[in-house]
Amino acid sequence: EEINMCEDSPDGVCQDLIQQALFFDQKMGQTILGNAEIIKYSDRHSILNFKKKHYLPQSTVISVAGAFDY
Repeated sequence: EEINMCEDSPDGVCQDLIQQALFFDQKMGQTILGNAEIIKYSDRHSILNFKKKHYLPQSTVISVAGAFDY
């Protein structure tokens, strides 16, 4: 539903197309949500494998803004 909602927004579609044209084969050329075909064929097992491979403590960045007392 979120992908469909974004595709209903002309400015969002244009921005995605411009990024694809500028950064064709790089991560910046991909949409944040992915495309509906990939989501359609994803199952629980593939999602958990993706999470296990990419969501790692050494890849985590924590950012704090404002008045913060360590």
